[in-house]
Amino acid sequence: MRAIPFQRPAPPQSPADDAYSAWFNAQQRCTAALRAWSAAPNAYRADAYGAYLIELAFEEMAAEALERLHRQRLAA
Repeated sequence: MRAIPFQRPAPPQSPADDAYSAWFNAQQRCTAALRAWSAAPNAYRADAYGAYLIELAFEEMAAEALERLHRQRLAA
């Protein structure tokens, strides 16, 4: 008797899952940029700070998008 592998379609992702993933990834990149800024030699600190500010802005935008989705779901 030959075994038939169990296959199940992946569950559909909700917009909240996508927004959470976007925020989580942005938060991870922001943390990495903060650590890089903290560890940067003096000659590179200004550039590292600029990179951190960019990642922080992306994290804030992702957090706002996630918050908007949650507010919409609560209002529905």
